[in-house]
Amino acid sequence: MTSYFPFVLAATILSAAPAAAAALPDTEASASDNSSPDASAPQCPGRTTIEINECLYQDFETADAERKRYASAALKRMKDSASEFSDAMEAEAPGAFLAAEKAWEDYREHECGALYYYWSSGTIRGAMNLTCRIALTRQRTHVIWQNWLTFPDGSTPIMPEPKVTLP
Repeated sequence: MTSYFPFVLAATILSAAPAAAAALPDTEASASDNSSPDASAPQCPGRTTIEINECLYQDFETADAERKRYASAALKRMKDSASEFSDAMEAEAPGAFLAAEKAWEDYREHECGALYYYWSSGTIRGAMNLTCRIALTRQRTHVIWQNWLTFPDGSTPIMPEPKVTLP
């Protein structure tokens, strides 16, 4: 499969057109607002497309690193369980999980790539693509936690529940 993300990212970061910043709230006006945004939600106050996209890309990188940490913990749990028990089906779980991760990464690439193409006539295309990647990655991290790092009896999960805040 063709990976569009490097091209999308390069086009996004290198475009020097003024941003969709008009669609973002004015930071001074927002400061007087009493609402308290979630600390894990992206805060990208840039005024140019480049600034906004760089900020969103950093948020994507952070979300993806967290997903990978949770996936590693899930794999460790599966491998530890497989060595404790002799059930052949359980021993297959790590390979099936890795296949699911690959399929999910392909889905994310194509879903968010389609969104990039849909918005391709505007400078917002990069922000839409990255926002999609952030949201899907955070959702996937929560699914990994729920399926692999919690216990049916309500015991303390292996890792804390990740927050799923949508950008």
